[in-house]
Amino acid sequence: MRDVTAEEIESARLPSGGWSKETLAQWGVSWPPPKGWKRKLLNKNKTNNHRSNPWTRPLSVQDRRELEKYLPRLIELHREAVAREYYWAKCYEIEIDMINLALKTGGL
Repeated sequence: MRDVTAEEIESARLPSGGWSKETLAQWGVSWPPPKGWKRKLLNKNKTNNHRSNPWTRPLSVQDRRELEKYLPRLIELHREAVAREYYWAKCYEIEIDMINLALKTGGL
């Protein structure tokens, strides 16, 4: 069964205001539709998307241990990158100040 969006659910609504038995069956909803079927269908789709997306699914114990092993080094690399970026930003700032000073004093 494929995921169904809220827009698809609304577009499948009949002129009488309900949904056909066949349409609901395609979505895996029993007849007559139980109370809260739309919410459950949309939440089920969110759960399926969550499980299939490696960036949003919960980490397994093995993945968590692997991450904990490398986390200190990742933090260190991040701090080094931030420090380098700060260093180059300061160098650029100093260079701009020197150019402005030279322009004011007629050095350029």
